[in-house]
Amino acid sequence: GRGLELDRLAAFDVYEPRLRQDARGKRITTRWENVMKFCDEDYVWKLRCRFVAREFKAMDPNRTDCFAPATNQITSRVIDAKAIAMGWPTATADASNAFFHAEEDEDVFVEPPKQWLATQPPGDWVWQLKKQLYGRQKATRKWMEFFTEQLEKRGFECMDAAPYLFKHGELQVYLEDHVDDIHGTGPEKHLMEFLTDLGKDIQLKVKGPFHIGDEYTHLKRTRKRLDIGMLIVPAEKHFNNMIRLLELEGAKTKPTPESKELMKGLGEEEEVHLGPADATLFRRVGGIAIHIAGDRPDAQHGIKFVCQYMSGPTERAMRALRHLVRYFMGTKGFGILIGKGDFRIYQVSADSDWAGDKVARKTTSSGHHFLAGNLMYNTCRSQAVPALSSGEGEYYALTSAAADCLLLKAVFEFLDFEGVKPHLKSDSSAARGICHRLGVGKVRHLETKTLWLQHQTRNGVLTVGPIKGLENTADLGTKILDRNTIWKHLGKMRVWDAEKMQAAGEQTLDIKQVRVGHGRVARTEQAAKLIALLMACFQDGVTAEQETCRDGQCAQQEARLVNVVSIRDVMFVCGALVFVAVLLVATGLGCYCLGRRHGYQKRKKLEVFSQPSSREPERPTMPPWAEEPPMPPPSFPPTASSSSTETGRDVIQVCVGSSSKCYHIDVNCRGLGSARGAVQARRPCKICFPNFVG
Repeated sequence: GRGLELDRLAAFDVYEPRLRQDARGKRITTRWENVMKFCDEDYVWKLRCRFVAREFKAMDPNRTDCFAPATNQITSRVIDAKAIAMGWPTATADASNAFFHAEEDEDVFVEPPKQWLATQPPGDWVWQLKKQLYGRQKATRKWMEFFTEQLEKRGFECMDAAPYLFKHGELQVYLEDHVDDIHGTGPEKHLMEFLTDLGKDIQLKVKGPFHIGDEYTHLKRTRKRLDIGMLIVPAEKHFNNMIRLLELEGAKTKPTPESKELMKGLGEEEEVHLGPADATLFRRVGGIAIHIAGDRPDAQHGIKFVCQYMSGPTERAMRALRHLVRYFMGTKGFGILIGKGDFRIYQVSADSDWAGDKVARKTTSSGHHFLAGNLMYNTCRSQAVPALSSGEGEYYALTSAAADCLLLKAVFEFLDFEGVKPHLKSDSSAARGICHRLGVGKVRHLETKTLWLQHQTRNGVLTVGPIKGLENTADLGTKILDRNTIWKHLGKMRVWDAEKMQAAGEQTLDIKQVRVGHGRVARTEQAAKLIALLMACFQDGVTAEQETCRDGQCAQQEARLVNVVSIRDVMFVCGALVFVAVLLVATGLGCYCLGRRHGYQKRKKLEVFSQPSSREPERPTMPPWAEEPPMPPPSFPPTASSSSTETGRDVIQVCVGSSSKCYHIDVNCRGLGSARGAVQARRPCKICFPNFVG
């Protein structure tokens, strides 16, 4: 292995031998790095030896010329989306010995290996570097400058905000570069001709083009090109490594990534901390979980919450991590599907969990970015400052999602997605109200650095609208949810199970978790699916063709309904349906009776009825000082009465006693003709007495 590395160094003309007394410049020590790597093509383990420089930051702590751009999670799916939108193939390329292509612009001398000295004449030899050697601090930056220069020489344009994205407007070729790993798409002819031409100046290992039915790996993610889109799945070896490190082979799986009982006590002062060996194991497994968090939105909140204790792991945190890995055991094949659709629709869902961290009292923000219904980016972060209200926390979550949204919008425009206009959604009316005004208003303590969102909304760059709380997929990144709610959100995000080749949201529901009542509106859709499954079991066949439409895209899928529902489950569902029916009937009767009783009491208080009688009721005896002359019969002046044969309502004037107090009374004598005739004939008549007691 070391002999092969020396041959590569000589072939790329990386060094020039010099005598030590002639060396005038920076001197750096060296060493060998030996790594075992698995070769997928030959399916064998190979030993890779690298001769590297030992240049540390302490040698020049104020150095500022070491930065090099590299891709991150926010743009990891944009090339796949472009390929699916245009129907183009994809291809990958790996630059072999990438750093050996970049020139060295300093006088740097390194110690040569003993194997090389053994082949040279006697003398005190050192190497003066002519190309970048692995281990140099600025080797990555010099390589990116060299690579960008080669692309610009061929007519490519680099994006300023994301200098790792390139496009060729005439050839319609789009590239994403992560140091020495290239992922691109475009018309097959132009794409492959460009990679072939680039291979003349850079030593490349080109794979592709990849069409429908092909499968390949890029940046430790497996991509499967299907007829309905591109399925991106994290490498299975990450899950296997976590299971092996925690010795969970053969353990039972968990239905959810988090447990409320375990999360309650995390971070308490009386928690028992792990020993050095277990703490190292915790950090190692946690680091693997952090690497796959961006591709697993269902477990992103659990990963973020558990890995907060990387600096001081506790026994309860270790149990929570083991619970998370046991959930991964049953969901290894979960991946994100980038499908077809209207790529002008860009929607962002934001949510927060106010003061969910019971120790630091900080709020967690979550944002999901959808382009044509495809999940392009998902986040789960802790807010920097404690929010003093739920509305403030929701507004901070909107601000964080809007910042990512503006970058993604620029990326989409650079990749020639036409007519993309972002639309933010929040289930908090308070947060939306803050966005649609200017200034802090009554929220005096609002962080002024977040007020830029108000101006973006006012200028029409971003629009903010409502979304139902039960429909907000960003809930996955803010709180602990039950299994059926997680599955429902996964279906909306187009998360697929690569092992079963079906949407995660379409998997068989757990009958025991379908409950009725207590205001659980989210269970209605799940219960309907369960009933449909049971009805299908009684049909002749167990295979049915169903057409699923999501976000304007209809994909023909074959749903295989396996008749595995036991008699106990059928009896349980039937009993639940009978219980629901009885409950609804009893509720309806109760409401009807209460309404009748309430209406009767209201009429008794507000209405007076005049009923015919065969004899006059006896008047009670009144004291002499209270006696009044008898009340004369009511008179009906022609001008004070108006009769209506259609409605049967009259307004009459009645004068009471000797005080000459007169009242205008609304008389309702529907179907009796004139009210005056009804009173004279002593027929039943409903009379309302406003402002009158007696």
